[in-house]
Amino acid sequence: MNKENRIISVRDMEVKFQVRGNFLTAIRNVDLDLYDQEILAIVGESGSGKSVITKTFTGMLEANGWVSNGSIVYRPNKETLADEGAYFKEPIDVVNLQSPLISKDVIKSVVKINSEKIKELIKEIKELYKLNPKYNGLLEQKELKKIRLEKQIESEHNETILSGLNKQLQDLTEELKSSLLDEQTIASTKKINNEKFNVLLEKRKQQLNSLNENMSFTGNNRQANKIIKIEVKIKAIEETLKVINDDNHRDELIILKLENILKLEMDINKVKPLNIKSRMSISKITSMIEKFIETKVEWNVEEKEYAVKYFSSKEYLNRFENELQVICLSIIEKNTLDEDHFHNILVDWKRIKNTDVVNKINALKEIRQLRGKTISTIFQDPMTSLNPLLPVGFQITEVLRKQVGLNKKEAKQEAIELLRKVGIPNPEKRFKDIPGRYSGGMRQRVVIAIALAARPKILICDEPTTALDVTIQAQILDLIKELQTEYKFSVVFITHDLGVVAKIADRVAVMYAGQIVEVATAREIFDDPKHPYTWALLSSLPQLGKKGDDLFSIEGTPPSLFNEIVGDAFAPRNKYALELDYIKQPPMFKVSETHFAKTWLLDPRSPKVEKPSILNNLRKRIEEAEKVG
Repeated sequence: MNKENRIISVRDMEVKFQVRGNFLTAIRNVDLDLYDQEILAIVGESGSGKSVITKTFTGMLEANGWVSNGSIVYRPNKETLADEGAYFKEPIDVVNLQSPLISKDVIKSVVKINSEKIKELIKEIKELYKLNPKYNGLLEQKELKKIRLEKQIESEHNETILSGLNKQLQDLTEELKSSLLDEQTIASTKKINNEKFNVLLEKRKQQLNSLNENMSFTGNNRQANKIIKIEVKIKAIEETLKVINDDNHRDELIILKLENILKLEMDINKVKPLNIKSRMSISKITSMIEKFIETKVEWNVEEKEYAVKYFSSKEYLNRFENELQVICLSIIEKNTLDEDHFHNILVDWKRIKNTDVVNKINALKEIRQLRGKTISTIFQDPMTSLNPLLPVGFQITEVLRKQVGLNKKEAKQEAIELLRKVGIPNPEKRFKDIPGRYSGGMRQRVVIAIALAARPKILICDEPTTALDVTIQAQILDLIKELQTEYKFSVVFITHDLGVVAKIADRVAVMYAGQIVEVATAREIFDDPKHPYTWALLSSLPQLGKKGDDLFSIEGTPPSLFNEIVGDAFAPRNKYALELDYIKQPPMFKVSETHFAKTWLLDPRSPKVEKPSILNNLRKRIEEAEKVG
């Protein structure tokens, strides 16, 4: 598909929610494109993240949620650029637009909870060094800085920055090396700790033997509980002895804890807005760049050092700062820059350069322009989408007057025309009716009319047919397709019903546990699916059921999104899972120019596994089943 036709580009997106003193990662590392005038279906089980993705497009996440990483770039199409009334005429990053709106309570919670976790990890590191010492003094922060520098060097490609980072790493390594304890002191501490924990281990083993000998056949389980507790304590002591005697094991545990600290620090930096000092520095740097563009005069030594010092001194750069760094380094090393790129990031900078209060006020103004006029949403339950006390006509004209700027008379005429287009009979008479006088299907048609009132460029349909019966579902789907053809907007259709997908979608993205595991054209998904989860979803279609047989169901439950997911999230429920699926997350493999799937089964080294035979000739079988129905 032509990249020039992308209207929404999602890159490396991560969304988190603060829930009961913990963090739930609802979306993880999602990349997704929506093309101009296409219908993209997002499918998956409940809780897979389908609705969360589309809520980020319009800044409608719940107050306890935020986009913790990535970008969502909206690109206006040719019609929008030619439209004098369009607000957004240039590409915008919706994440930057929304960032000033992150709740202060969320920011406080992230800082507080992560800071407490960091303190606990530091305490655990100190305990490990007490068991098996290494340095003369408490150098956990310097070890943390060393790992941070190593990771920065690993991801950095610019020679100017690399040179400075390598120098810092070299100095720090020498400092840590000079602080190493002598072998005699280490051996003495190890000996004392060995004696202490070996005595304790022997004591626990004796307790265990005594409990096992006194085991009886009574129904009382107190003895068994005591045995389990003693066994847990024995394992903990054995692990402690391994730390005391195995330097490599100690170092591995400490590195793991230090890396966890880095992740927690990064989460804090992602959610916190730039402080006043950083804003002042960035203002100076942007002024230096603007001066360079105007005069074409090379930066002097002081200016170069100022820019390099700012970026190299920060422990974490947000995405805006990373892009600004690229511009600065291009000026320093090549005495040139991409002016269009700088212009784009300057637009983002204007959204976050003022005080938090001013940024929030401006963000609210822009988000109102985004909702309705640019991206509109149809929700799944028409019963709750409309105000039951206000006439239907008023609810449509309110949008037309506030968003489009029509007067009362013009708004009424346009509202009646919209009601006629969505199939409401006698719209002039039904204009003043309250929603209670409409059927469920007619209410959903009214919701569609409201969503289309401001002529959006993107329409999000969040399971709009779920609350309706099958006959009305078909009518609503046909209506959406007809209106999409007429108004030429793009559609993101959220559903768990693959039968609906077959009727309406151009492309399909399959979601599981907050990730897109397969994306392809609708024909490719039905004719040649590649991911085992897609196989499972398709196998559970009611149209494939036979009289007297149980419908196929996916065994097990999705993983908890509170925990870090290792490997392929679907592996525990996947009968085709490889050993590698439990260890390493698969990359997104390319099947064709329009088809990608996230499964190790597509690796050339994996065993060949065919899709279930029930999926052969799937499209034909669905069509036949629907004819019979």
